[in-house]
Amino acid sequence: VERTHGKPMIRGVLRLITAVVVAAILDLVLFLGKAVFFPSGAVTLRGFETLSLAWTMLSLVLLQRFKLNLIYLILVSSAVGVLRYLLVV
Repeated sequence: VERTHGKPMIRGVLRLITAVVVAAILDLVLFLGKAVFFPSGAVTLRGFETLSLAWTMLSLVLLQRFKLNLIYLILVSSAVGVLRYLLVV
């Protein structure tokens, strides 16, 4: 990395690669977010999943404010998802 300080061409290419990776991650977040918050596929207020929004907000608070370990959050979220699936089906 230190060798690239004097080479603006390499730094420009690395910035471009970083921008492409960030755009791909953002696209994936939007694609999966639509599937989570609108499971019916139609983006309407009636099809909005409020429980998903509440769980997302709770997860954000647990991660940011209380510094909960990500592995624990994934395990708890998986358990809640399985319970929700079993209760609905």
